[in-house]
Amino acid sequence: MGLPTREDLATMRQDIKDGLGFGSSGSTFTANNAIIDSWLERAQRLIYWEHDFTELITIETITSQQGQEGYDWPANTEPKKILSIWLEDTNLTSANWYPMIEGVGPQHYGRISTTDQGRPTRYERRDQLDIWRRPDDNSYTFHIEGIKRLGRLTAETDKATINEDLIKMLALAWGKAHYRHPDAQDWRLYYDKTMRRIKAGDQGKKKFIRSHGRAEHFVDRMYDRPEYHAYTNP
Repeated sequence: MGLPTREDLATMRQDIKDGLGFGSSGSTFTANNAIIDSWLERAQRLIYWEHDFTELITIETITSQQGQEGYDWPANTEPKKILSIWLEDTNLTSANWYPMIEGVGPQHYGRISTTDQGRPTRYERRDQLDIWRRPDDNSYTFHIEGIKRLGRLTAETDKATINEDLIKMLALAWGKAHYRHPDAQDWRLYYDKTMRRIKAGDQGKKKFIRSHGRAEHFVDRMYDRPEYHAYTNP
């Protein structure tokens, strides 16, 4: 069973109006629509960049092209929220997945000539996904794990990308502060407490540790020990 369908902008706006005491004005009262919409859009954007929600994790793939260094980013993945990239060597039948390390510097480009090719081991986030070394054939698949891109929230039927309850809590706190309601701070505290609980729940029992050395590793939170991949990167 998939996640429930998110609420659209019009539905969330009406909930904010109700929370501010404007519900009895009816749907024909649109004088404050623009400011409420701005609170909702800004709240979603702020929350999206504050936390990586597990329900937004997506895995997309790119197939290598021999000698090609740069690849367009997948349409649904936010480049600033990449969690990991793994390389699958489809020429091999076993032990054919290798973690790639982020970071390609002058020392890597200077290590080999531009005509040298091989199995890619590193990547860099630029306007494209840049990989090193240049692939020596078309048999590699890059598995990119990251967070789904933030969707638009400006039209009536645009649906929230993230938890709409969080969006409405924060937007309502801003709205109540704007209209000087005495419970504005209560709603902000309500949002902060809910956000902390969601962050704790999303952490789970394992956590990815970005590699800074020669070996890629993960920490198993259940047994509190590192698990090393057999392959080491240069």
